[in-house]
Amino acid sequence: MYEYIGALAPKGQEGLFLGYANLPLALGAILGGPVGAFIFNGIMAKGATKRPDGLLELDPTNNALGWLILMAIGLVSAASLWLFNRWLEKQKA
Repeated sequence: MYEYIGALAPKGQEGLFLGYANLPLALGAILGGPVGAFIFNGIMAKGATKRPDGLLELDPTNNALGWLILMAIGLVSAASLWLFNRWLEKQKA
């Protein structure tokens, strides 16, 4: 992947392009943990009971809500990438 990005970059800007290629990974690492923890602790674990073995028994409604939120994040991301691709294609024309 890095070789491909380096080949696409204009001469002298390879480092800049490689830095931008890692931007989504950095944002995911920075935002993914706190957002995931909030979804689990604030939504999915609400109303949970502790089992005798120490694990949580999640409320099915809150658990489903948490998974729906995660699914919505994925669908919005995919739709945004599709719209961005359409916008790029219009710029070429």
